Amino acid sequence: MAKMYDIVERLKNKNEKPFVRFDKDHCYTIDTGMAKGFNIMALSKKADDENNKDYNDEKFMMDVVEIALGAEALEYIKNQEFTMDALALVMETIMSAYQGKELTEEKEKKSKK
Repeated sequence: MAKMYDIVERLKNKNEKPFVRFDKDHCYTIDTGMAKGFNIMALSKKADDENNKDYNDEKFMMDVVEIALGAEALEYIKNQEFTMDALALVMETIMSAYQGKELTEEKEKKSKK
């Protein structure tokens, strides 16, 4: 008999959408779906393209937030006037969610400096 790999539970766990909480009233699902992930990968390539000078880091970051968290979350973040360090933590959180990784305490400490 051929070996069977039963990944039903593992797939179920990996398909659950993570979320990020900014405060008691603002919690957003991180859409880690495959299509959104490919969109972010394409944006990353666009941002790295030296011939595309119109696409800057700010535009890239705002596009990633909107893709991953939605337009409402993007407006919330813009209205908070986050520091670059805080925005970097948001981006790190989104990218960690796409990679299925946890934020480490060390990374969180660095973002607080």
